[in-house]
Amino acid sequence: MQAILSFLTEIFSQPAFLMGLIAFVGLVALRSPGNKLLTGTLKPILGYLMLSAGAGVIVANLNPLGGIIEAGFNIRGVI
Repeated sequence: MQAILSFLTEIFSQPAFLMGLIAFVGLVALRSPGNKLLTGTLKPILGYLMLSAGAGVIVANLNPLGGIIEAGFNIRGVI
């Protein structure tokens, strides 16, 4: 029982999988065919993963910009 609970906790703690699960439940409620279930579940998961990867790249590239602004304009803050 503990293994099942830890597995469910891991699944629900990942936002991408949670979005996929919500999409899956919605597609099951709409009685969509199997191929739509698969693609409709994978698209939100992959979309969220791509969005978070892109946000990580943007944040990583803005970190040096903060140091340049602090040194150039003598401004303290978070960018």
